Amino acid sequence: MSITMSARTLSATRQATRRRGIHGLGTLAAALLLWVGALTTAQATPPPAGTSIGNQASVTYTDSSGTSRTVTSNTVQTVVQQVASLTLTANGTKTSSIGSTVYYPHTLTNTGNGTDTFGLAAVMPRVRPSPWRA
Repeated sequence: MSITMSARTLSATRQATRRRGIHGLGTLAAALLLWVGALTTAQATPPPAGTSIGNQASVTYTDSSGTSRTVTSNTVQTVVQQVASLTLTANGTKTSSIGSTVYYPHTLTNTGNGTDTFGLAAVMPRVRPSPWRA
């Protein structure tokens, strides 16, 4: 997520603030904090599929008469959807002699945010004799 706020936007915010009678640097500081906060990247473990997340915002300001006021938004709820993701890792190369059995292990890791099932099938290639003869 990236939010870009230009000097023009800040100026417009400041002018709109003055027109509404909301004075002081509080509103400007709040806008700057939101802008700076949006630029940082959070490092966290994503929530599991099916998790309900709620969010509600509130702001406190001082009006032109010096009275402190708080405004709170509605609460918004969303449910985290499942995201399927996997990694398949082959464990190295193997060599063998003709006619011997070779075991070639793979590791399948579920890296999604929920439980999942994966269908696997082995495909045996057809080996054709070489048309070249000595």
